[in-house]
Amino acid sequence: MNCEEARTQLSLYLLSELDFSREELLEQHLDGCPACREELAREKALNALLQTEDARLEVPAGLLSRCRADFAAQLAPGAPEAGNAFVRWWNRLGDIVIPPAALFKAAGVAALVAAGFFAGRSQQRFSEPPGWTAARVKSVEAAGDGQIRVVLDETRQREVSGAPEEEQIQRLLLAAVKDPTDPGLRVESVQMLRGRSESSEVRQALIHALENDENDGVRLKAIEGLNRFARELDTRRALTRVLLRDANPGIRTQAVDLLMQNMAPAGLEQETVGAMQEVLLREENGYIRLRCQKALAEMKASPGTF
Repeated sequence: MNCEEARTQLSLYLLSELDFSREELLEQHLDGCPACREELAREKALNALLQTEDARLEVPAGLLSRCRADFAAQLAPGAPEAGNAFVRWWNRLGDIVIPPAALFKAAGVAALVAAGFFAGRSQQRFSEPPGWTAARVKSVEAAGDGQIRVVLDETRQREVSGAPEEEQIQRLLLAAVKDPTDPGLRVESVQMLRGRSESSEVRQALIHALENDENDGVRLKAIEGLNRFARELDTRRALTRVLLRDANPGIRTQAVDLLMQNMAPAGLEQETVGAMQEVLLREENGYIRLRCQKALAEMKASPGTF
């Protein structure tokens, strides 16, 4: 990496936006280049200045999202070499005579954009554990000391450990439950969360997994986690929808069993009665049909459509 290329990467390096290989190349260059180290120190000073209270500006609505979208488009595979294009544009700009007033106005706009970018990053970090960068949960497992071990897939992989009830660990598990790329990770995460479904957020995540996850194992773990909450209305409605729609007869069986075992003294909800009557019209599984018939008989409801 030469000096010109290194200096176009310094801002991204300070914001932890470089991938591992580019970061390694830049650090190797900085080790042997005093001039680029001085430039890095100036970049750090500028970043520190922009994040002070005096530098914070009101950012127009939508500016941050537009800037990030443009930036992502420049970095997308197949896009022009954004860094080199910027350098060429900057060099051409130096050949143009700009009136001082216009230059001052342009500097103000640049400061506004920069302040918006750093404000967005500080807001993002506010919602994450201090010092963390964006990360994907790679695996979760129970540790022998009663804690949960979470492995994060970042630029550099690292490990985070903590008690199951800790907010950071629970937030990572909730993120892992929705990871679309790794069903094994989702199964393990639901397994970790199912004993803590007294939390409304956890319970809603289990309901979402039960109704939407494509993996049978994830849905089975989710319905096990919702077992002790089968008397609550949101859970019962989810179980009713699963009874009607799920393609796995084992999961439909568990759903009808939970609905029956946790029937309120007044009987089943009207919505559930209607679902069971519909099940009798098209269900091929004999056990599920028998359970629905029994429930309707106890309710003195007609087996016909409700």
